[in-house]
Amino acid sequence: MSQATRYASAMVKVGSERGVLLSEDKLKMLAEHKSLKDFVSDLRGTALQEKIDKLQQPFTSRKLEKLFREDQVEAYCKVVQSTVDPAFQFLKMFIQRFEYENLKAVIKAVNVGITHEDTLGRILLSAEDFLGNRGLFEAVAAAINVKTLVGLMQKTVYAEILNAALRRYEETKSLQFFDVLLDKMFYENFAEAFKKLPPREQKSAFFYASLDADGFALLAILRGKALNHDSRWIRLAVPRFHFDISRETVEAIITAEDFDHALSITASSHYGKYFSKAENPETSIANAEKAMKAARFEYAKEKRIKDTFSIGMPLGFMVEKEAETYNLIAISLGIEYGWMADQILQTLLL
Repeated sequence: MSQATRYASAMVKVGSERGVLLSEDKLKMLAEHKSLKDFVSDLRGTALQEKIDKLQQPFTSRKLEKLFREDQVEAYCKVVQSTVDPAFQFLKMFIQRFEYENLKAVIKAVNVGITHEDTLGRILLSAEDFLGNRGLFEAVAAAINVKTLVGLMQKTVYAEILNAALRRYEETKSLQFFDVLLDKMFYENFAEAFKKLPPREQKSAFFYASLDADGFALLAILRGKALNHDSRWIRLAVPRFHFDISRETVEAIITAEDFDHALSITASSHYGKYFSKAENPETSIANAEKAMKAARFEYAKEKRIKDTFSIGMPLGFMVEKEAETYNLIAISLGIEYGWMADQILQTLLL
């Protein structure tokens, strides 16, 4: 099968989905609103109208975030479903990422004892519909405690990780082990899926995959350093495979004496251009995270034409859709907080 044939269906679907992405001018107009009611009203007439019409008042940024993220998942599902192996298996990881997030959200909700309905309201069930796990997540959302939840997951791929995290949870009463181990599991599976792509497809996917996975690892280390976690704890959180940064560099950052030294080593690495010292560690990390998101977004726009018949085409669209979701969430939060339009615009990826 030729590349053109392999991606013919995906090209049509990506073209359709890309055609309804909100323009930069539209996003700037949305940022001008003073109330969420006006913001929501202005979204009518866009591809989000059907979902907007079902949204119950009062409008809140939390409700809108759920709506925007559900829309993102559904767009991903449409595009991924239009691809064939081996691209399909790698692209499916971007939907499975939502399942990992769903699982972490359910664990937190069950731990504090909120209702089954409210727990389901915190997760993105459209991802579970695509992956065929809706029934499982509806069941675990009704668990009476974290141990019961883990028991319900024993026949899944998550069992080993959840059992390990449960042991630490029972010792410490901290849920952080679930987050750390599930994030690490995702990125190690992500790397394995990338390795199974043919060399030509790896080349097209490399920028997206490397910045995503290596960026996660570097940010995880720096967050650990900012919180004064010891080296052993930080190593637990970091995936074992790295795309474009050496193990020696990773180890040097982990064992740096403090956050500033760790940031300095990171700034000298291949990814250094995304990292700079700000007024505090939290801002330094947030700035780096946004810079990497912006770089992926700019790369996706640049490659729109060049990547027509490769995995880069659906990947590029997915990054653009992620940026749209990020922007809409940022605008809704800014309006809810009473920010001026210029303040909101500074937070966006444009």
